[in-house]
Amino acid sequence: MPLSFIKSSGNIITEDFCLALAGDTKADYVKDKSFGPDIKKVDEIIAVSFDLLRERWEEIRSQLLTNRFDNATLRKRWILPFLEMLDYKAVYVASNIKS
Repeated sequence: MPLSFIKSSGNIITEDFCLALAGDTKADYVKDKSFGPDIKKVDEIIAVSFDLLRERWEEIRSQLLTNRFDNATLRKRWILPFLEMLDYKAVYVASNIKS
């Protein structure tokens, strides 16, 4: 099944992962047994996270499409909240490190 509507980049969500989700036979990490009896809780967390991210996207979409954000603002208003919702923690590295 081609996934022309998904562009995978940066290796956070890989193309193989997307293909596994789209396929008839799911990989081990997407089977219900991976979560045990807490599968309903996982479903709820995913649904709430998706709704929150969709709301945030709708808030900034028009500004993003008209290039009103510089990199710092885009990072602050979209990328960091998106990654935090996926439970990634931002790590800031000073750019002028001298050894």
